[in-house]
Amino acid sequence: MVENIDDLVLLDDVVQCKNCHKEHGSQWPKSAHSGSVSDFRTLKAFKRYMEFYQESLLKGNPGIRLRDNCFTCHAPRAKNASESLLNDISGLIVTAVNDQGSLRGQSALKELSKISIDCCVCHMINGMPEGEAEPNVLYGPGWDEHELSHTRDHGFDTVGSAYLMSSKMCTRCHSDWLAGVPSIVQRMHKKSQSHFLEAEKNSMTCQSCHMMDGEMIIHTMPIYSGTLNFPIEKTADKIGTVMAFMTVLGICISVMSKAYSKRKERKRAMGGERCESFEIMPAFNAAEFYPFEADAAIDEQKNIDSERSTGS
Repeated sequence: MVENIDDLVLLDDVVQCKNCHKEHGSQWPKSAHSGSVSDFRTLKAFKRYMEFYQESLLKGNPGIRLRDNCFTCHAPRAKNASESLLNDISGLIVTAVNDQGSLRGQSALKELSKISIDCCVCHMINGMPEGEAEPNVLYGPGWDEHELSHTRDHGFDTVGSAYLMSSKMCTRCHSDWLAGVPSIVQRMHKKSQSHFLEAEKNSMTCQSCHMMDGEMIIHTMPIYSGTLNFPIEKTADKIGTVMAFMTVLGICISVMSKAYSKRKERKRAMGGERCESFEIMPAFNAAEFYPFEADAAIDEQKNIDSERSTGS
């Protein structure tokens, strides 16, 4: 596990990408994805998420919850962060929000921006379906397969990925936050499922509208002009609270469910043993369990019977 942000970034250094792909590199900072961690509304949501988590009955490092829930999409590189680094990142988030505008807050924001979504997230980590991406492989649209300069100068093979060019790649993150909790993008496309099905029927993908300018691929990811207006300026506090509440609730339900199942199994096992013992246990024989007391009782009964016969 990686102990500091700079080492985390160096795992896949995208500065090399920008040196050659200058146009795309200049477009990227203008995209919403480039602020996946450093956007102030997002940071406020993260902070509220951590506060809610810490205020709940569940204790521990809130950075781990961020990694397992928020960062899977907002900062996929964080999966390689140590618990100590996750704790540091949590502290930077609090500083960036509480000290907004100050030198301290700006310094925290600069550090956090290093783990926002960049070239490697889409073209390496998420370039193939979950679990299928290989190390040292760049995934592209397909027309630059096995690009010599990538292999010779940077040690990366280049492979065409149909998945990268499909809507499935986008909906990997732009889907439910948690089961039943629709994301902003889904709500922007009311009835999002029918929207995707309709697009697929017409051989359209998310990229067809959001990454194309005529025949040119662009990386600013603009919102398509046909999108219905959506109140995106929802308060980050509410978003963070809802996310945290759903996470805590999910954990509590999971813990209670497991405890209930174990209790049920234990009761079933204990009940089964009692029934089995009842069925196989022979009739109770006092003499077998208390032989000395039984002999004394028999002798006493004989004496009583003898006295009665003598008296008669």
